[in-house]
Amino acid sequence: MTSYDEDIQQNVFHQYFIENHPDLLQKVLQENWILCVPRSQSITDPVTTQDIFDHVLISNSELGEIKTLSGATIHLENNQLDSVRVLFKESVYLKGYKYLVYCIEHPLNLRNSECDRTNLEIHTFKDCVDFLCRETTGGTEILTKLTEICERFLEANENILYYTLGELRISVRELYDDCVLVTFCMNNLKSRCLRDFSLRNKIKLSVESIMENSLNGNVFKAVCTTTSRADAEFNKTVRNLQGMQLKDFCRTSVKCMYAIGNARCILGKLNSHMTILGKISCLKNTFELFSNNSESNLTSEDLLQLFAFLIIKLNINNWIANLVYLQEFSVSANFNSETNFLITTLEAAIEFIKSRSIFEMSCNLEVDNDLLNMIRVGDLDGVAGIFDGRKMRGGHQLCHPLCACDECEAAFNLKDSKARNCLHLACIYGHPHIVEFLLHKNVVDINEIDYSNSKPIHYAASFGHQNALLLLMHNGGDIDSPNDDGDSPLLLAAENGHENCVKALLFYAELKNTPIDVNRRNSSGDTALHLASNWGFLGIVNTLLQYHIDATIKNKRNQIALDLAHNFYVKDILLNSQKYEKIEDAKIVREKNANTKNLDHFKKTDLLLKAIENNDLQLCCFYLGIANPLVQTTTVNYCHPLCNCESCTELTPETQTRKQLVNINSTNCDGLTALHVAARFGRKEILRILLDSRADVNMVTHKSRYTPLHLACHQQRSSIVLELIQCGSCKIDATDSRGNTPLHSACSKNDPKIVNLLITQGGADIRIKNSEGKTALQIAKDKNLLKVMETIQKHDHINSDLVYSFET
Repeated sequence: MTSYDEDIQQNVFHQYFIENHPDLLQKVLQENWILCVPRSQSITDPVTTQDIFDHVLISNSELGEIKTLSGATIHLENNQLDSVRVLFKESVYLKGYKYLVYCIEHPLNLRNSECDRTNLEIHTFKDCVDFLCRETTGGTEILTKLTEICERFLEANENILYYTLGELRISVRELYDDCVLVTFCMNNLKSRCLRDFSLRNKIKLSVESIMENSLNGNVFKAVCTTTSRADAEFNKTVRNLQGMQLKDFCRTSVKCMYAIGNARCILGKLNSHMTILGKISCLKNTFELFSNNSESNLTSEDLLQLFAFLIIKLNINNWIANLVYLQEFSVSANFNSETNFLITTLEAAIEFIKSRSIFEMSCNLEVDNDLLNMIRVGDLDGVAGIFDGRKMRGGHQLCHPLCACDECEAAFNLKDSKARNCLHLACIYGHPHIVEFLLHKNVVDINEIDYSNSKPIHYAASFGHQNALLLLMHNGGDIDSPNDDGDSPLLLAAENGHENCVKALLFYAELKNTPIDVNRRNSSGDTALHLASNWGFLGIVNTLLQYHIDATIKNKRNQIALDLAHNFYVKDILLNSQKYEKIEDAKIVREKNANTKNLDHFKKTDLLLKAIENNDLQLCCFYLGIANPLVQTTTVNYCHPLCNCESCTELTPETQTRKQLVNINSTNCDGLTALHVAARFGRKEILRILLDSRADVNMVTHKSRYTPLHLACHQQRSSIVLELIQCGSCKIDATDSRGNTPLHSACSKNDPKIVNLLITQGGADIRIKNSEGKTALQIAKDKNLLKVMETIQKHDHINSDLVYSFET
């Protein structure tokens, strides 16, 4: 080390870094990066941003190498960075932090280096953040701006869980376009990206990943809701394949055994990744565990079956949602051939599990016995022939036809390797005619247990064989006994998605007054409601709540059923059940109490809104106590024209319409009225009836203060907008919580048709500014929505300074 010294604070290079790159300085402080500062006399040219990137060192202790922020590899040896001497090292203190500075003899000559900073591959979310910070002049500022855009998106789309898949795709695409536009405009990257295709793709991928992370998984939750039915069906299939082993899938299972544990750990984290990039990385790392194993000699078919095995064994309940999310929401379109292969393989594995071939694989018995094989294939005649002839295997006769000695009984009470008898197997494979025959012959104990303490009724419920289950119940089968895992038949049926068996068990217990513990917990502390909620079995959740199951019970992980809800529909049912009134958030309870006189009235309001959402006009009219104009009134025969007896009064249509169950302007906990819901879902006929019945057209929701017109504009329902405008009393310029009028909403949705209706038919004021100080025209200009701008400018004679220059 030389004795050279200088004041680093006065160094031109260091001053340029401090003044022009505060975001990068923050990164240096956080990541403990090293700043190289050429000595003052060696700096002859003006310092540039490129120079800064060339002189920030990132040390990777694991790899034992040092790289610059621009991507060049630097070797530090004997106080030399490559061929440049390190004159001295100094720690600089700033705002309570410190960073290390290397004062070097002259600038690092990296201009002609073959290193290209865009060659750095992006594999993780952290790579995306680092890439944007490195490639843009205001990395931290951009991250903040993208986060703000996503927060505004979530506020404007507070009902995103109601969106269809198509609406969700459009909304996410618009958000992504906004984020990319802001990123490019803030950094003047357009000219660079036109020349560098790789740089453009990496910026898009980084923006997409940061956007997905900022949305905090809300889009993926919405996808889970839209695919909830498909996921529930697939979960039912998966749950009924839990008995399959690795050897049933892959011929090289022994060689793959060592990798299965690691693969389960990696793939099991799929739902912990909020970005598509993270999910793809999860799939890639899983496949590399198998494909890099040269000893296994796995074929593509083996890999497919191994992946199918992992899907079955992992406790992931939304495989279909993950597949749809990967296929439909990669808006940056940066998939390469390897990524497409991974997604295609995932899809193929899911389809393989759905196919009948996998069930054929699961039907192999471990024993070589004629009787058990006949039960497996459902050969009743063969089974009856053995029992009725009382012949032992090999044709040997019994001691006598009614012999019951130990040797003769053992010949017909055969068991497999898991101690399951004939009745167990008949229930597993779902052959009720054999179950009935065995019960009639009384040759096996109906409540005999196997090695897992499971009785035949456990298997009938677990595999969803309702006919076999009914036969067992009516012949004395124990409907509430637990097995070694603490699972009763009800718990097994609920976990595996067999709604028919759940109903059979509960109805039989109620009919016969047989005790059954609906709140029984298994070894994990889960009730039937926990299991059905987790796997998305909506019908089972409904059924269990009807039979007064306690939804407040916590499992051993301190979770109630609501915490495990698979999707929005399950969560909605649980939230609206009476069992959750005691544990609902106090704020929600106050809101409900403020808007409804009692719980019964609140539930009826929810039923009304649900009927409107389902476009059930008849049920809607029933709740509101108004006549359905689309239904012709039938002729009523009275005792005489002026008869007022009880029978004739009941027949009078006018009397029936007076019975109003729900007030037309009643609200739910969010402040939504019937008119809000009709406008939002585009129920035109219902909306007309509500308006004719004097529904308040200007009522606002609690949080966002949306009127029905706001929702109609937001959902782009042009026919509904016209109906609301023509009703006469609609406030066309009503503002929401962010100061936006319906015209602002229509502009942000790029709908020139609705914009024209609001201005020409409703007389909307185009001069109104929202809380950000923007008019509708300014919103259109910010988003470059040309058709909307043209429509507004036809009627804009005041804000001439905002007229867009089409020449640019």
